[in-house]
Amino acid sequence: MRADLKVGLPAVAPALESLIVYPNPFKAAAGHSYITFEALTKEVTIRIFTLSGELVRKVELPFQYSWNWDLKNEQGEDVARGIYLYLVTNEAGEMRRGKIAVL
Repeated sequence: MRADLKVGLPAVAPALESLIVYPNPFKAAAGHSYITFEALTKEVTIRIFTLSGELVRKVELPFQYSWNWDLKNEQGEDVARGIYLYLVTNEAGEMRRGKIAVL
């Protein structure tokens, strides 16, 4: 007699091409309080830069599907209005870049 054995495997993390960043543009006057990075893969690093290339914020997230940026820099200060660049990388070497408008 043979019994079938099913082994549960962890779901494969989605590729970074599924990444969603919202709201964009960010408008505090519209009631927005943070920017969400959603559909992250496991073991990601998010870097946010000014247009001149200055690092504003860096976070390393193990096993987290989403992250809310509170619009604060590495020193915990509110960022200024403007355009910011983001770079998301994962353990597989995938990258996703984009722009965020803070109005």
